[in-house]
Amino acid sequence: MGFFSELNFTRSVILVSLVGSAVLGYVVYDKMQQLEQLEQQVDTRAPLLVQDIQTLAVVLNNLNAAVNLESLQGEQPDAETYVRGIAQRQAVEIGNVNISPSSRTLRQGVEDRMWRIEPAEKKREFRLANISNFLYRMEEKSRRVKVTSLRIEPVQRLREDEIGKDRQWTFEAQITSRQAVSGS
Repeated sequence: MGFFSELNFTRSVILVSLVGSAVLGYVVYDKMQQLEQLEQQVDTRAPLLVQDIQTLAVVLNNLNAAVNLESLQGEQPDAETYVRGIAQRQAVEIGNVNISPSSRTLRQGVEDRMWRIEPAEKKREFRLANISNFLYRMEEKSRRVKVTSLRIEPVQRLREDEIGKDRQWTFEAQITSRQAVSGS
């Protein structure tokens, strides 16, 4: 036991450094192995993850665009405001309309909300292009609204052999929005 009997501070520092170097060498080797495994996983998984993120970003952009285009997003008062706003637009020029709401439950959890739309002035004449543009714009601006019923009639009664002029029509339409009912 000559080594330990002649152990002084300098030799003990050398001994501790030698043992510490061996332990530190093992830890560094183990961490290098882990780093290599992680780099291999990054090389194989990163391109797939980037593709998934890009795909999800496109889906999110499409959904955001659909929500931004969706004019009718709420309950009945929003639907009436929506219809009146379209009726006042340029190239539609329907003007004031009477709106009568109703609803029916088809099955548990599903409700059809319907609004009957007719001109406020019964004898006001419209061009067929304005009526069709009004109906088209209602469906175009909201994915939830569909025209489910339409009646177009001449303002004045026509003879059987007479064809109506372009600017002498009136209409009555019904739009429907199918919605899930919460709490059923």
